[in-house]
This record gives sequence, C-alpha cells and structure tokens, in this order.
Amino acid sequence: MQLAAIIVSLVLTVVGVALLARAIGQFVRYFKLGQPVPAGTRTDNPYQRSVTLVREFLGHTRMNRWGIVGFAHWFVAVGFLTLPPTLAQAFGQLFQADWVLPVIGGFLPFEMYTEFIGVMTVLGIAVLIVIRLLSLPSRPGRKSRFAGSKAGQAYFVEYVILTIGLAIYVLRGLEGALHHVDGYEAAYFASYPWSSPSRACRSARCRTWSTWPP
Repeated sequence: MQLAAIIVSLVLTVVGVALLARAIGQFVRYFKLGQPVPAGTRTDNPYQRSVTLVREFLGHTRMNRWGIVGFAHWFVAVGFLTLPPTLAQAFGQLFQADWVLPVIGGFLPFEMYTEFIGVMTVLGIAVLIVIRLLSLPSRPGRKSRFAGSKAGQAYFVEYVILTIGLAIYVLRGLEGALHHVDGYEAAYFASYPWSSPSRACRSARCRTWSTWPP
C-alpha cells in the first residue's frame, strides 16, 4: 500500500508539474502579444512596488469592498500561498509515516497556524462556492458580465482548493493519531477529533495503524 501511494503521488506530481510548465509557457506567449513598453517602466521604484504588492495582498483592499466575498477570499489566498509546507511534509510521510519538516515541523506556533489557516481556507472556499452557485448568470433575472462565459476552469480551481484544504485537515488529524493525540492539544486544536482513535478509528486495522510506531 505504501509503495502504491508513493508511485501514484510521484506520477501525479510529475503530471502536475508538466501542466504547470505548459500553463506558464502559455502565459508568456500571451504576454508577448502586447505592445512593448519603454525600458524601466515596469521595473522602476522597486521598493514602492514591493510595498504596494504586500499592502494590496495582505490588506486585500480591493476585494474587501465586496464584503463577505473579500473576507473569504483573503483566507483562501493566504492559505493557498502559505500551506505548501504541509504538502512538502506529506511527501516525506510517504516514505516515513511520522516524518515532520526540520525546525518548523514540531514548532507549536507553526502547527497552530496550519490548523487555523487550514480550517479557514476550507470555510472560505466553501463560502465562495456557495456564493457562486447562488449567483449563476444562468439564473432567471440575473444580469452578469459573465453571462454566456464558460465557468469550468473556475469550478475546477475552487474544488481543487477545497480538496487540498480538506486533505490538509485530515492529514493533520492522522499525524496526531501517529503522535498519540487522544484529546485536545493546542497543536491540534482543530483536527484533534480525527486524531483520537476512539473517534477517528473504529476498525481493528485503524486502531493498530494509529498506534504505529510502537
């Protein structure tokens, strides 16, 4: 089973990286279709540009004008960009079940951040999905600039983010089971119900797995 998980994960990773590289190439080709700009126009004043980038991203100043949409999107954006270390840790756990990232893997503030942002990312994308479904341009009486457009890619992105968020949440619970978390702990304050063998595991096989290694 472990070998199968390793093979499937690595194959999917290779496919994903290939698709990402292709998408980046497409973006570059599209960018080159534009007219050239004067030299330095896009690279002048790097400090101010960096400050603006950080302010606009962390403050979500434009998105927050949309109320709950901006609030939910903030958690999705922050989670999407800051939770990849959990995926890196998951890769290591393919080969060693109780492996954690060096230095930060067992760092309590990092674990609490992962728990909080992981849950809020799931809730945030769930809110955005519901809002999208309630605001479809195809609904009677709806007027939208997206009417007639294809929303397949948007749905794909939303459900991928939802799946990743849920996977991280479940993974945290399983990590807790391996570390014998049988109740509330600060490092697993959101996922500990999955960690408790009495709640998350009902079968003899699961109980045996959750106490490994001895």
